[in-house]
Amino acid sequence: MLGSGAVYANDPGFYKKELNEVAAATPAQVRDVAQKWLSRPALTIITQPGDRDPYIEANPNAVRPAAAAALPPSVVSADRATPPAVTASSALAFPAIERATLKNGIPIYFARRATVPVVQVSLSFDAGFASDAKTKLGAQSLMLAVLQQGTTTRNAQKIAEESEALGAQISAGASLDSTALTLTALTPNLAASLDLLADVTLHPAFATAEVARLRAQQLAEIDAANKGPSEPARRAIAAAVYGPDHPYGRSASGLGSADVVKALSATDLRTTYQTWLRPDTAKIFVVGDTDLATITPQLEARFGNWKALESSMPLKDFTISTPAPQPRIILINRPNAPQSYIVAGHLLTAKGRDDLVTLRAANDVLGGAFLSRINADLREAKSWSYGTRSGISDNLNQIAFTDVAEVQADKTGESIKAILADIRTFLGPKGTTPDELDRTINGSVRELPGRFETADAVMGAVQSIVNFGRPDDYYTKLPAKYQAMTAAQIDAAARAQIDPAKLVFVVVGEAAKVRPQLAGLGLAVEER
Repeated sequence: MLGSGAVYANDPGFYKKELNEVAAATPAQVRDVAQKWLSRPALTIITQPGDRDPYIEANPNAVRPAAAAALPPSVVSADRATPPAVTASSALAFPAIERATLKNGIPIYFARRATVPVVQVSLSFDAGFASDAKTKLGAQSLMLAVLQQGTTTRNAQKIAEESEALGAQISAGASLDSTALTLTALTPNLAASLDLLADVTLHPAFATAEVARLRAQQLAEIDAANKGPSEPARRAIAAAVYGPDHPYGRSASGLGSADVVKALSATDLRTTYQTWLRPDTAKIFVVGDTDLATITPQLEARFGNWKALESSMPLKDFTISTPAPQPRIILINRPNAPQSYIVAGHLLTAKGRDDLVTLRAANDVLGGAFLSRINADLREAKSWSYGTRSGISDNLNQIAFTDVAEVQADKTGESIKAILADIRTFLGPKGTTPDELDRTINGSVRELPGRFETADAVMGAVQSIVNFGRPDDYYTKLPAKYQAMTAAQIDAAARAQIDPAKLVFVVVGEAAKVRPQLAGLGLAVEER
């Protein structure tokens, strides 16, 4: 905010003038501005259906102009030969986590953060997209969307009006493992804002009209996602490595299946709500400008009498067997695609609750950072991709290694070959180098103090500590853990978990162009 004011108005404090103008605005001024600008000629874009013209690949032999030579004499190029000195980083300061429990058993986890007069409250439930039954994929997403659009005493407009008047925001979201309703409120308005959160949480209406409206929106999202490469690829890789019946064997987007979403009724959504959003699956996380002694009775008054239904607490079945590794290429045809979207993955023996610090450091060296081996190869050396990224999933239970790369369509086969070669080289004779070790350790240690500058970041870290069963001082002890790492430890962690011989590749691209490139890779091709 300060930088924006300094750049555009030559005044770092310009935001104060903007706020004063908003506060002093009259209806007539707003009307006059609308009439002035919204009456201007409109830009109209017409999108016509039909096949795209064939994409012409860039000439790989084209000579690139020398950027420095093109600069006018008056422009001085930056000196890139000598990087600037790096100063000592600040020590990590992470707030203490305090605990309390409501009379119905809901635990409270509190971290004080008094920088600004704001409090964030998150009701987190052991649910998530993994809780959707195979026949109800997409129910959790639609339930959360409708949940925010009306209670038994407030309709969607009333909720919006009260939120704006209070300066509060209520949002709902989910990952594979958990579902959360989150309130961000100004400290002076916390009590009234908690009233609103409690009403949304405890008394959803699931009005038929809202269900129909938001169902149509989710179907449109599914349609749009299926037209791109990412959603089909991620859905296919999840089913391939976990199996289609496993709670993790579906896309982490949570959008679900169009056929299922079309049939979801208000009754279905209420059943999903009652099954999974209940006090015996809940935790309450609070971060902000208050204290535990103040917030606990406020939460007790609103959520302490919440009782679960008589039914037993629901469980997600993680005992479902995962398939044995079947290395292959799943080719999903996307006509006229100028790029191929590649996702490679396989299951690891580790779980999210395990100590994965060293394994994640190994992933940073291999493919998880911009300067990693795979990205440096495909993007910088070969210029086949704008970027690649590998990762270790954040699931609570069994986790997976994945690598994602968008590459030139005519380099799909060679890119798969290069990815495999880079992984084998890293796991074999050329493990972590001294430069890679220093870069990974320094980057991990120096980024920590800046990671928790917002309440959102602190909230996520506290939830991670609680949900993954980590000690409260987990983050404050991370710097010493990073600094004690050796290249041998990083290499051993990678070799114990990552195995290129187990990788399944999903390729979304133009089959006619891609298929011939896959012939010499020694992997079976399954076309869809």
